[in-house]
Amino acid sequence: MTHPPLEYTVSHRRVRYARIDMREGELMLILPHGTDPGEFVERHYGKIKKMYDEVNEIKRKAMEGVKEGYVELLGREYRLVEDCKARPFIEKNELHFCPKDYRRTREFIKGMLRPGLERRVSHYSEMTGLSAERIFIKEQVTKWGSCSSRGNLNFNLRLAFVPSDFLNYIVLHEVLHLRHMNHGKEFKRELRALYGKELPTKDEMMRHWLRSGHYLRALGKE
Repeated sequence: MTHPPLEYTVSHRRVRYARIDMREGELMLILPHGTDPGEFVERHYGKIKKMYDEVNEIKRKAMEGVKEGYVELLGREYRLVEDCKARPFIEKNELHFCPKDYRRTREFIKGMLRPGLERRVSHYSEMTGLSAERIFIKEQVTKWGSCSSRGNLNFNLRLAFVPSDFLNYIVLHEVLHLRHMNHGKEFKRELRALYGKELPTKDEMMRHWLRSGHYLRALGKE
């Protein structure tokens, strides 16, 4: 039986079992070397089609309310103004930047994000009795944040474009990894108790990921 075609990418890797990834809102088939993608899709078409439809719905919801030529940065909306005569700056409700110089724009956004991250890390450190060594802001490919064995906390630049509550969740999540270097029962129990709200669902997290990716591309990230 021939099914309607689906859009997906394929990555052959040294893995034992095939899996389907949905990062960046696109389906990726991660397959063991030698696996024929067409045969794999044909065998598992129903499951893959269901995930494909779910991803497209998440992508649609992620872009609800997004206005062309604007960016939501740290809870405020700014009109984007292309300006290559100066370094990035904010004037009233406008963000002036040069699309051809993403490096400077990235550093400017980092500078805006850092104070809020540091305040939250300090707040949750006092709450938990934990202390981070250093805080880094990076452009991680797949993660919102991470905690190193040395006690350093790494946060994704994308967090500059998410709601405050979600930023709180990510910071608390990483601070708790200073005590629990896993996602076991104790970690989850403490996370739920201290966050005090329903934890974000996978769909919510993907919506934030897709929306923040859209804003980064609007600022010149290729």
